[in-house]
Amino acid sequence: MDRAACWATSLFLLMSGMLSANVAWADDMYVTDQLLVGIYTDRSLTGPPVKLLKSGTQLEVVQRDGQVVEVKTSDNNQGWLKASYLTLEPPAQAQLAKQKQKIGQLNSRIKRQWTKAANAENNLKKIEAENLKTKQQLERLTKQSASGKNQSVELQQQLQQLQNERKEQDNQLKLLGDERDSLTSSNSELSATLESLQGTGRWKWFTAAFAVTFVIGLVAGIALLDKRQRKRHGGFRI
Repeated sequence: MDRAACWATSLFLLMSGMLSANVAWADDMYVTDQLLVGIYTDRSLTGPPVKLLKSGTQLEVVQRDGQVVEVKTSDNNQGWLKASYLTLEPPAQAQLAKQKQKIGQLNSRIKRQWTKAANAENNLKKIEAENLKTKQQLERLTKQSASGKNQSVELQQQLQQLQNERKEQDNQLKLLGDERDSLTSSNSELSATLESLQGTGRWKWFTAAFAVTFVIGLVAGIALLDKRQRKRHGGFRI
């Protein structure tokens, strides 16, 4: 009965640990991606850092030496850091910020283009109205004056010019819209990648917490069982 009680106690401790882990995970938290990496004058990476760099900082590689790399920043600061801190591709967060910036710039450009297109449309309507008025006047006149013909030709030229301008702006709007859609799609993919990475990290933390809790519960159960056995046998371990 004592052994059964010990194992029951061990199981209770294990379940309590699991419940504690679940309570600890009631509020989701994430490791920040704003990491700071120092670069050092000496390749041994000792002493005060020359500069602290944020994750996503673009660097120029000067030379490599085993597990360390000498780099140069855009503001001409030079130093050594671990090669494991470097990657060929920008971090997902940096790519996401860059994509958002591009999308914002494109949206501004598209807005300006739509404003130009609206102005061109208004000018077209104005020229068309003037041209129609001129044609109606010419139809009512039995004898056309040279000045009236010149006015009609001039308006026709302005109309054609505005039509060409509107067509060109429509083409620009289409190209900008396609580019914006492409960036939006890429931005969504990066967001999904970040969510996937965050989810993977959270699962790893949960697995680690479960493993630690299991070990603690098991050790506590074994210790309690050993204590009871020694008590039954006069302090001797069997």
